[in-house]
Amino acid sequence: MEKEEENMRMRKEHAINFLLYNMLGVTVGDMCYDKNCKDTDKDRIKAAIIRAYSDATMQGAYNTQLNETLKEQSEKAKKEAGTLLYDKIYEFFKDGSKCDNYDEWHFDLCTKLKEKYMHENINFFTYGNAQKWVNMTIKYLNLIDALSEGFIFHERLCKFQSKFHIPVDSYIIEAIWEKDSLWEKNDAVVYIPFKEEVKEKENMTENPMRDFRNKKKNHNPQNYVKAWSSWAGGKNFEGKGEGSYEDSEYGKFQQEIKNNVIKNSFPLNWENETWIIQAKRRKLREKRSNQDKYEDFGLPKKEEA
Repeated sequence: MEKEEENMRMRKEHAINFLLYNMLGVTVGDMCYDKNCKDTDKDRIKAAIIRAYSDATMQGAYNTQLNETLKEQSEKAKKEAGTLLYDKIYEFFKDGSKCDNYDEWHFDLCTKLKEKYMHENINFFTYGNAQKWVNMTIKYLNLIDALSEGFIFHERLCKFQSKFHIPVDSYIIEAIWEKDSLWEKNDAVVYIPFKEEVKEKENMTENPMRDFRNKKKNHNPQNYVKAWSSWAGGKNFEGKGEGSYEDSEYGKFQQEIKNNVIKNSFPLNWENETWIIQAKRRKLREKRSNQDKYEDFGLPKKEEA
């Protein structure tokens, strides 16, 4: 019996290590808090930053707009931005006294990352790209902490759980559009930015999310909602109105989803569960529309229930 239990424990440990290493290039054994494990915490940040960059730039719009000149600029900017992101996150976790306001820290970091990608007065790396890079880095560090013991930044991660932002991507936009049981209030409304041509066609003077979504609920939100990479974050953190973070597309979304949807939960917990549910839904839709491809491999089609 003891041998079977030990075997099961080892199987789980190896499974977790495989998934972690496949995604981040680390294992649970790497993530120890020991004076002999020099610079382990720094290596984890580096791994999270590298993996998160892929998430931030995987959308076709970023890669397709890069000509040869911009590709060279992008590689140069990536090095400078990566160094900046690493320094700011390490400083944030190491010395909490330097971060009194997480939203302000986040805004300042995303703005500086975006500025690194400036070429001939054009930002080819947007605030939307920057938020995804920062937020996914934090998400991966949170994952590392959850699967390890004694992670050096554990206390800081726990302290800021309620402050962290939800990484905005197409899965989260779909979840907001479709709205499901994860919402604590059925009448909750969350701001999401519509495309300009949609607002003009529908004569939108404001953002009537609830009524418009109910009317178009079975439609693909990509036809109406701006791509997450094009969401603006404002020009100033302080103040209100046009140009402010509070009134920006990204700022409004983060505030309203926290206030109206996930009031009694932590943002990354809600995001993790919501993202998985939405990914399963998308995969199911793809399966239903791609049943014929099974024939290419001699596989039987799945019978409808």
